[in-house]
Amino acid sequence: MKYIIFSLFLIFSFTLFGCKQTSNSTKKIYPEFSFIDIFGKKIKLTKIKNTLELKNHNLPILFFFTRTSCEQCFEGIEHILRIQKEYQGKLTLIPILEGENENIEILKQEAIALQKKYHLDFYYPDDGKSFLQTFHQKTDTSLLVLYNDKLQKVAEYEGIVPEEMIDFDIAKILKQMEKK
Repeated sequence: MKYIIFSLFLIFSFTLFGCKQTSNSTKKIYPEFSFIDIFGKKIKLTKIKNTLELKNHNLPILFFFTRTSCEQCFEGIEHILRIQKEYQGKLTLIPILEGENENIEILKQEAIALQKKYHLDFYYPDDGKSFLQTFHQKTDTSLLVLYNDKLQKVAEYEGIVPEEMIDFDIAKILKQMEKK
């Protein structure tokens, strides 16, 4: 009887304490990113393979990444602005400004200038981590990354991309959402 009680105690202890260690270590495996815009609005993302975690979000997301050192990144910006206007309320556009070895204050000043010029609320990393690097971009041009409403990555568009390609993918996501 003593052995049975002792065995049950061991099993209970391993289950109770083993689960806590696993759940804490799982959280540390996936990278987390924190962004802020010039108005103080914050976004926290967790990247889990090709999926994101973003609290209280149920719309598709189109990320528009640009670097402070990129002169070509704003060629075709009128297409991004048109997409934002056309899909307002159906798609979230998140423009993110990243700079190599730039401090937060420099990124903030650049985001202010870009907001005035393009009327887009650019976010920038406030934790020093580069979300852009997780996409293994091959060139120094802008990058668009589209996620569906379940925050699963659908497509990446590097450089200047025909607007119709992005429209097609967004329309496909929205049709899938309507079927549900």
